[in-house]
Amino acid sequence: MKSADYASSQYIYSNVNELIHGKRGVTPDTALCLEQLFGMSARFWLNLQLAWDIYHLVHSHVVKEIGKIGILHITSKVVDTFPLF
Repeated sequence: MKSADYASSQYIYSNVNELIHGKRGVTPDTALCLEQLFGMSARFWLNLQLAWDIYHLVHSHVVKEIGKIGILHITSKVVDTFPLF
């Protein structure tokens, strides 16, 4: 095994090991590694991470604070202040 191949495999192993043990989440680079390992798209892995993050947020104390946020009613004046294009 070439040293570059060894370094690459160690990087992948480290990422997957930390992911399994809950020490890291799925980042775009980890998602690409998982795509190569398991043949499921990087988008699939990132969506799993997003669902996990939202689940934990909904079941945390933060959700009470978020519930206090009111609906923003956008007027033409606000739209003119922050043009999208």
